[in-house]
Amino acid sequence: MTQVSNQVPPAQTSVQKPQPPVNPIVQSTAKQDRVSDNKTIYDASLGSVFWRNFLAGVARALGAILMQILFIVMLGILASIFIWPRVAPLLNTYQTAVNSLEGLQKSTQDAGQFSLDEDAMNQLMNSLGQ
Repeated sequence: MTQVSNQVPPAQTSVQKPQPPVNPIVQSTAKQDRVSDNKTIYDASLGSVFWRNFLAGVARALGAILMQILFIVMLGILASIFIWPRVAPLLNTYQTAVNSLEGLQKSTQDAGQFSLDEDAMNQLMNSLGQ
């Protein structure tokens, strides 16, 4: 036999589903809108907003300058390692040619013979450079 119970089914309570966690990106943007604990960017004074943006701009500019300096230093180091050894012999040859021309000019002036004027000296240097 089956028994019929006089019990009332339990009242259906509203089961709350667990809330999804708050997205940290959304939460952080809400915090970014606040200038201080109780002021948003819409309530802040003009001077406060200007000063914070000015400091942010100065920080970005100093960071950019620092990165440019580091980049130029790295280029200089790479040039001194790879390019300078190939260019140095050419510069030494050029320096030797200039020194010999200056010595030639001094010796000819001391001997009382002809002297090289600047145009003739430049022509000689150009011909040696080619």
